[in-house]
Amino acid sequence: MAYKATVYRVLIASPSDVKREREAISEVIELWNATNSESFGVVLLPVMWETHSTPEMGASPQVLLNRQLVEYCDILVGVFWSRIGTKTEAAESGTAEEIEQFIKSGKPVMLYFSLASIPQRKLDTKQYERLQDFKQKCKDGGLINEYDGTASLREKLSGHLTKTVRQACGPDKLSPEKKDKPSVKVIKGDSNSSILRLSLDAFEKVVDEELQILLLLAKREEAGEEEVKESYILSKLNSPRTKTKFYLEKLAGDKYISWLQNYVFGNSYKLSFKGRSYLIKNGLIPDKK
Repeated sequence: MAYKATVYRVLIASPSDVKREREAISEVIELWNATNSESFGVVLLPVMWETHSTPEMGASPQVLLNRQLVEYCDILVGVFWSRIGTKTEAAESGTAEEIEQFIKSGKPVMLYFSLASIPQRKLDTKQYERLQDFKQKCKDGGLINEYDGTASLREKLSGHLTKTVRQACGPDKLSPEKKDKPSVKVIKGDSNSSILRLSLDAFEKVVDEELQILLLLAKREEAGEEEVKESYILSKLNSPRTKTKFYLEKLAGDKYISWLQNYVFGNSYKLSFKGRSYLIKNGLIPDKK
């Protein structure tokens, strides 16, 4: 069924040494759309110079890119590893110029810097030194994030996108049909099912897959297991592992669950006060007070 949505263009900005990251960012955006666009009334459109710029003469390449892409995009995701890029007339590099234009316009900027080691054959000392100076300036002027691999970038970005979209559109800018709080519709599973399923229109923020996680944590808490291993959650849900991890990250970012990191025994999660209150409020678990 068709639904109304506002399109936000997301500019993927970077030097030339992070091709895998650029592809990963685009894939994360597409996954975000698949799982969130209807509930938010928002569609994110990944924009890259490779796919969205057109041949044009009469000015420098960066001036043309600014005019064709930067001015029309709404959110910027920037990623760096070993290089900063070629200097332009106005900035340290084309990517840096795009970031500066976004900041001046007051539009959201999300910056990620790789901590992965750089092979000697790929290391350009001057580029790396300039990048470190730029990174420090970014730290002084705001909040940046670091990642140690493409998988790490995917997990971080998936949660950060949701927060950024909420800040960018806000409840007053959601499509009209999303503003009215829908009634709760519980669909009972079969007798062997350990998790209740809700229709996707049951809540404003929590979608079906997220609710399954909350109910699973509530069930384990009832059984006396306050902290639940990530591996157990992944084994109990039917969604693909990457999709379930996306929802775990999103729920943790929204404070519905608490994330307990353990690099030796594996990460665990537990239901937070907010998550428990949410389930009680909607009559999905009893209030034991």
